[in-house]
Amino acid sequence: MATIHAMKSLLLLCAVICALNAAKVAVFLNAMSNSHVIFTIRVAEELARDHDVVIIRPNVNPSASKIVSKHPRVREIRTNGVSEETFGAYKSIEKNLVWADPSMSDYFAMSAGYQSIFAGVCQDFASDDSKLAELRAEKFDFALAHHLDLCPVSVIHALGIPGYGFMLSVPLVKNFVNLVGIPMLPSIYPALLADSSNQMDFVQRLKNFFAEAMMATFAGYFQGKPINSIMREKFGEDFPGVLELSAKAKFLLANVHPDIEYPVPVTSKVTYFGGLGMSNESKPLEEPYASFVDSAKTVVFVSFGTVADPKMMPVSWKNAFVELFERNPDVSFIWRMENDVKVPKNVLRNTWHPQNDILAHPKTAAFITHAGYNSLGESIASGTPLITVPLFGDQFRNSRLAEYRGFGVRVEKMGLSSATLNEALHKILNNPSYEKSAQSLRKIVFSSPVKAGDALRHAVNFAIEHPEHNRDLPELNFFQLYSLDMIALLLSVVGIVIFIIIFVLKILWRFVSSRVRIVREIRTKGASEETFYHHKKIELSMVWDDPSWSDFAAMSGSYKAIFTEACVDMVNDDANMARLREEKFDFALAHHLDFCPVAIPGFGFIISTPLTRTWVGMVGVPMLPSIYPMLLADSSNQMTFGQRFKNFLLDLMMGTVGGYMQGAPINVIMRKKYGEEFPGALVLARQAKFLLANVHPDIEFPLPVTSKITYFGGLGMSNESKPLGEPYASFVNSAKSVVFVSFGTVADPKTMPALWRNAFVELFEKNPAVHFIWRMENDVDVPKNVLRNTWHPQTHPKTVAFITHAGYNSLGESIASGTPLITVPLFADQFRNSRLAEYRGFGVRVEKTSVTFDTLNEALHKILNDKKYEKSAKSLRKIVFSSPVRAGDSLRHAVSFAIEHPDHNRDSPSLNFFQLYSLDMIALLLSVFVFSLLVTIFVLKLLWRCICGARIVMFTIKVAEELAKNHDIVIIRPTVNPATESITSKHSRVREIRTKGVAVELFNQFKELERNYIWSDSSWQDWRAMSGGYKEVFSAVCTNMINDDAIMTQLREEKFDFALAHHLDLCPVATIHALRIPGYGFLLSTPLVRTFVNYVGIPVRSR
Repeated sequence: MATIHAMKSLLLLCAVICALNAAKVAVFLNAMSNSHVIFTIRVAEELARDHDVVIIRPNVNPSASKIVSKHPRVREIRTNGVSEETFGAYKSIEKNLVWADPSMSDYFAMSAGYQSIFAGVCQDFASDDSKLAELRAEKFDFALAHHLDLCPVSVIHALGIPGYGFMLSVPLVKNFVNLVGIPMLPSIYPALLADSSNQMDFVQRLKNFFAEAMMATFAGYFQGKPINSIMREKFGEDFPGVLELSAKAKFLLANVHPDIEYPVPVTSKVTYFGGLGMSNESKPLEEPYASFVDSAKTVVFVSFGTVADPKMMPVSWKNAFVELFERNPDVSFIWRMENDVKVPKNVLRNTWHPQNDILAHPKTAAFITHAGYNSLGESIASGTPLITVPLFGDQFRNSRLAEYRGFGVRVEKMGLSSATLNEALHKILNNPSYEKSAQSLRKIVFSSPVKAGDALRHAVNFAIEHPEHNRDLPELNFFQLYSLDMIALLLSVVGIVIFIIIFVLKILWRFVSSRVRIVREIRTKGASEETFYHHKKIELSMVWDDPSWSDFAAMSGSYKAIFTEACVDMVNDDANMARLREEKFDFALAHHLDFCPVAIPGFGFIISTPLTRTWVGMVGVPMLPSIYPMLLADSSNQMTFGQRFKNFLLDLMMGTVGGYMQGAPINVIMRKKYGEEFPGALVLARQAKFLLANVHPDIEFPLPVTSKITYFGGLGMSNESKPLGEPYASFVNSAKSVVFVSFGTVADPKTMPALWRNAFVELFEKNPAVHFIWRMENDVDVPKNVLRNTWHPQTHPKTVAFITHAGYNSLGESIASGTPLITVPLFADQFRNSRLAEYRGFGVRVEKTSVTFDTLNEALHKILNDKKYEKSAKSLRKIVFSSPVRAGDSLRHAVSFAIEHPDHNRDSPSLNFFQLYSLDMIALLLSVFVFSLLVTIFVLKLLWRCICGARIVMFTIKVAEELAKNHDIVIIRPTVNPATESITSKHSRVREIRTKGVAVELFNQFKELERNYIWSDSSWQDWRAMSGGYKEVFSAVCTNMINDDAIMTQLREEKFDFALAHHLDLCPVATIHALRIPGYGFLLSTPLVRTFVNYVGIPVRSR
């Protein structure tokens, strides 16, 4: 009894501690469909393991209102939402799309229906003061909003909730990913509504480019505009716009698995949690399913989800399925269908089935589905191949994803018949590759080192615990992001250089007429000592001086000499090569600096430095130089134009010359040994299964990467320190604070300049209250507060600062111990590492060329007196050691994954530079735009010569006099051009009613613009100026007419039967409507023009 009582007390204590640490999280539910409701409830129940969760739920879909959470820490607050009529109107539009062949206008209609619902929900939120007060009283710590509805972001701001994030229930979509500041390349990732995989031809990429452009511009605007209007009407015009607020989201929770979806580069601001709710186990089937399945040889499940109402399925489809069932009597089918369809005995039919349990049954061989994203997830969770018949929305691209991953066969919606269904079914049944792929993907999901729920909770907990942590990329416009300004500058320079070269040449012409083995080593001869020491000599010459580009070139050459010599020795040592072959390795790892090892098949790269373009690009992951500093760049990711230009050049050199220089000598060696057909090193490098990066995504500069890159930053970092031995223990124990000074192993202390030594000694002398541990030779006199040696253990709680060269290992050790840095970068990647320490707020920099007592002392006291540096270092330490996956686990999982799934594709499409950044799409669009602009200007020049001139007046009077042969005519004539006032009709059945028109001054201003345009070499600015003048004239005429109540009354009393309006002025059309004239038409005084012909509904096709 005592033991039981103690356990109860312990459990109660744990519950109290958890409650104290728990936050209150608001989850805004998108109640459009059952699947959205179920998805949101799953998210809420997972978060309830750590926090108190409140689902804020508007009443939208009546059929989904009964789906509620029964979790004790999840409760709901319901709002009015929208009427059933509004939702019913949307559903009628949606139903039209499901079974028919939808057009773009159908999608626009559905989008408008969506927006009307969300606007109604938003209006209800804003107008219900009591509900807003109730929500404020909850004092939420964090909030989640669904990606389809942006109103909650504005509500969150109005409620003063300190942090929020988005959750996506569908694949990653450009406009939602862009909203949180992550660029997406339309050349490698299909849009949500695209009917293509990531392997796109030119036309598909063009369609995808247009789709992404529309989604990124119009969709965000149309989503945001009504919400902004509602919120600013309620809270004032200074209320922030919803797109501005969305960009401040802490993260984007994506309901996808990176190794199931198409590869796409993302930063750590996107958290994948695909697989939430997926179970590795199934429940036993109940009746009538148990006996039906037990008696079956093979089972095929047929369901088109909750949106596609079975009652609405076309009769031709129903007949096609029944015929399929009849043609395959040995297969048992479970069909989601109404009971009004006659089916054979091998069919079990109902309007609801236990879908997950049926799919998980070993006898289920295929799933015929609409390819909804949830259906794909259920298929993968059960390892069941798919036959997809996509109906609308994202289902077309999901269907292509099933084909791409090898676990699905597609039947076209508009070509569905018993024959196409039967062909697809027997593809699945007769080809075991589909089941093999489905089972492989199932294993990938359930063997992931971090589970979906853990990833979800960690993302929210991280955002709550580290609200100031920056995961954002730099804010750049389109041209800066894709370095188009850099390209334009370089092309200009190249053009000038080519022109000068041609000019000079013309003058001259005229003048002249693994398995991974860790336990043991196999050593090879490698490079000679002379070669290595020559490299070290070059390296040491760069450490303390200010290196030039020629120094870097010399060091690169010495690197190349070492690796070439080592490669020659390895390849030509037949005995050693034979020994290595006998090992029969299953996999291999190669260091990023040496290309020679990639001649072994089945390998990955390990990179011990920050990610760089050469190595990331070689394994097929695109990298934007506009947002990520290169290895040798001295900048953070917040770059000026000049820094971006340098970074672009570095990227260009590393991506082209660097790779070639590394690969060329290896190719020569290998082809000399094994023949000319031996593949090139760069070709082999792209076949690497992964790139293991010794970085942590939340320490490094944010960078979009695919799952082909595995982060394992923190390997070897320890959360605990060993007790210090002597003389360190007594020295540190007697100290108030300790500063450690070391410049790593490359910078030999013996070679440190005397000027630097003197500066450090002076620093030590003038800060007697601080104890210093200095990695230095014993030939330097130091004060008593300094412990000097050529080696030291590097961590202790009393250490308040670390003066270092900013080597990447030093940064890691600083973060592992939570110690702020004073960086003095010496060469290579240390400059950008130093900028990283500044960017993350745990480092102060001293320039190498200005090391003095003053600069060192100023930096030291910045660290000692401003606690933000220590706070940042401690925060980063916590981030590393609270990661849901440890560095070693990530490393081992990456290698195990590559061995177990050797054929799994993580590669982005292989595209050239112009295709990757859609430059061919942009060039095509610019060509079309320029051509259209030239045609428009040409046509408008012809038209402008006729504007407001006597010719139009004469033309109108002639028309009026001709009509007067049959009718009474009234010319409604505004005063505009004084030169035409005397031109009038003398016909007995034609009279005029004059209106005020415009002032003579305004008309004369326009005429001056017109004269400049006609007689001079007019520019685009001239055309715009004249267009503005034209607009002002007609706007003034229109304003005067509609505001002249007497004239409008006079015109109404005329009771006209019909009206004619001139094509250049559209105001009369609106006036005609206001006067209730029953019919009207246009008259053109010029040749037919596309704009005006289109107005009356006649398409004009270019020839």
